[in-house]
Amino acid sequence: MLEYDDDNAMFLLSYAGPEQNKEEALLALLENYCEEKDYLSALSNGSSSPLDIPSLYENALLASSAWDHDSVVSFRAMDPSLRGGHTLAYPYDLLDGLAQALKEHDFPDAESRIRQLFALIDSSFSMENTLPDFFVRCVLIDILTAIINAMNQMNVKFKDYSELYFEALYFCRSFPYREKKAEIQSHIGQLLGLFESEAKNQIINAAQIGQLVEENFTSADFSISYLADIFHVSIAYMSYLFKKEMGENFSDYVWALRLKKAKELLLTTDMPIDDVSLAVGYVNTSSFRRKFKQAMGMTPSQLRC
Repeated sequence: MLEYDDDNAMFLLSYAGPEQNKEEALLALLENYCEEKDYLSALSNGSSSPLDIPSLYENALLASSAWDHDSVVSFRAMDPSLRGGHTLAYPYDLLDGLAQALKEHDFPDAESRIRQLFALIDSSFSMENTLPDFFVRCVLIDILTAIINAMNQMNVKFKDYSELYFEALYFCRSFPYREKKAEIQSHIGQLLGLFESEAKNQIINAAQIGQLVEENFTSADFSISYLADIFHVSIAYMSYLFKKEMGENFSDYVWALRLKKAKELLLTTDMPIDDVSLAVGYVNTSSFRRKFKQAMGMTPSQLRC
């Protein structure tokens, strides 16, 4: 049950019946029930995503406008011209853009998108189609989640913001937005500010990455996780940052350096192939020979000839 009062109730139905056309089955069940109880019923369309619940809610309300004709009405059966727009369509694009801005540490863009999301919520309260509480809570919690996920990616210590986060989450879950609007916006703003401050303290540039790669690429233990540990960030964030700063992914970049070094050793020294393999970071000589041939079209021995 999503909401109710003395005269009405709104339900979310999860129907896993065997019928191929589940909507017809639901309509038949509702017709029998409403005839028995003398109720009116309006059926929305369906979706596999829980984030579409607000739109389904709105579609059920639109369908109910046809109650003058039938006791049970369906949104799909309505005249398309009467369906109208979706004022409760979930703001996927804004939230996706927020997550991307946070990932890229584009804090002005992130702040702008958060303001747009707050404006979406605020504007509804000056109109007749006030957003339902569960819709507002979903949006607010998704904003919080985007910020927290981005901070986790950068390995910001949870204890540094846990109290602020849990208090913001409590306000979002337990109070109507209008009652705690100032506190919610303030807490989200503080979390974003804390993240921006932490990001500025962890500036990682191409020169720093390049220096570490040059110093370590011939080591068999060198990996993206090694870089992540050095810079105190997650492996996922380090992978993203490496490609952004260096122009290609970690494995391709390091292999190019190893291949260049291997060709140099093969052409200028008499080192055995096994020793060349070790010298460029490959304990498994077979793996080195295979990658070398794939890249050069010839074996290491053939290059020397």
